[in-house]
Amino acid sequence: MAVTTLLTACGGGGGGSGSAGVGSSSGTVGSGAVGIVLTDKPANLSDIKEILITITAVEIFADDDQGKVALYSGPPRGPFNLLKLEHESRPLAFRPDVPAGTYCKIRLTLSDLELVFNNGEPSFHPKLPGNNKLDLNPRQCFDVAPGSTVYLQLDMDAKSIHVVQAGNGKKYNFRPVVFIDVIQREFQSKLVRLENGVIRRISAGDGKMLVCEFSYGEGAKGAVDDCVTVLISRDTSVFDNIDNDGINDVSGGSAIPLRELLLPERIGQSPVTIVGRLSLQKHDDRDRLLLDALVVELGGFLGLAGSVATGASDIRFNMNVDPNQGIQPSGELPVALQPAPNGGNGTKILSRSGEVLSGADIIPPRPIMVDGVLILASPDYLNAALVILDTPDNSAKDEASGLIERLGTNSLQLAADSFPCEPGAGSFIVGFDRDTVVYLSAESGGRFVDTDSLASGQKVDVSGACEGTTLAARTIIIRVD
Repeated sequence: MAVTTLLTACGGGGGGSGSAGVGSSSGTVGSGAVGIVLTDKPANLSDIKEILITITAVEIFADDDQGKVALYSGPPRGPFNLLKLEHESRPLAFRPDVPAGTYCKIRLTLSDLELVFNNGEPSFHPKLPGNNKLDLNPRQCFDVAPGSTVYLQLDMDAKSIHVVQAGNGKKYNFRPVVFIDVIQREFQSKLVRLENGVIRRISAGDGKMLVCEFSYGEGAKGAVDDCVTVLISRDTSVFDNIDNDGINDVSGGSAIPLRELLLPERIGQSPVTIVGRLSLQKHDDRDRLLLDALVVELGGFLGLAGSVATGASDIRFNMNVDPNQGIQPSGELPVALQPAPNGGNGTKILSRSGEVLSGADIIPPRPIMVDGVLILASPDYLNAALVILDTPDNSAKDEASGLIERLGTNSLQLAADSFPCEPGAGSFIVGFDRDTVVYLSAESGGRFVDTDSLASGQKVDVSGACEGTTLAARTIIIRVD
């Protein structure tokens, strides 16, 4: 499971969620801050191009299931394309004045779920849970202490979409599979992306910008008072393609010196995209949020997923671009790695967890995501601002799906059409222990259960690691169609 993090900003919105300006001390004595980000596990769904989810409210409930706090309630946020969230987190909600206490449930109110298909067939909208409300329960309750900040990362697995054969066609059911990371003071940050923001304030002396009105997912813009303080450091890479989209005839998206970013004339510029890590700073005995920027993109940039085709030289490599991303390169697409300008930094190369890598890590056939500007030349090439790689430590794990035929004390026999530890179809052995996470997926929401809930006849998804011909399970998802 991806490790954590949220970052968003000031305001909550309507519906009693409260709002506060950036850097204000809105939390009263006996309150803390709670923020939520949305992410997704890597997935390979051959039929589906996009899974779009739209959310209108986010609430948390006290341990007695009575005390309710709205983190957000208002205009729809999203749609969030879950299949684009495997490399980074996106902000969903933040409230700085949550009453101190113990909380045990999160509720999302959904307004829409849309499946967009690769073959051009009309989109499909699966049935939503009762009253459009999706209740999520962490494995353990979490505490909000006075003056503290708690982050909840909702890792909504693409396996939430169940594909069921129905006659000559397929039926798609929504059975939520959501893992929740509760992060408090110390954590390793997953990358956070803010897109399509507006620069509203610059403090060159402090190396900070105030970025507001960023997008929630693929659509909705945030309110004017939805803002994040962005820290610009000597390690930040800045790329300028302002007033242009992500495809240019001659040039665009070039690295610029840091001094050319923190200028008064940049105020009001948009769109601005920030990719960075969450940082906490103490102020008036309270945690304050900063986004420590690794990359700043001014103007329009493409984000293309694919795999490494050729290893990198100092300045270039080739990638295979995944289909259905709006461009159709003929063969491999060259990617240009930009050198550092005087007083600045060049193309950033990172792992999905935010670790800084080098060109030596760009190795075929690793999965890759590249932000850049497509330059129409002979041949066309992508002028890269950011390269995000799957490294061996965060690549996909061994997985299998099937029917439990027989259950033992610490193992089960799985009937499956394919199995990562042995070739072919048949019956295979899955091992589990007390550390295996078992999740029951149902229409109204999912919950964590123990291994005693496993039974013969259940449909399950298993992920883990092959140990010989046995799949040692880290996670077992019980499907209830």
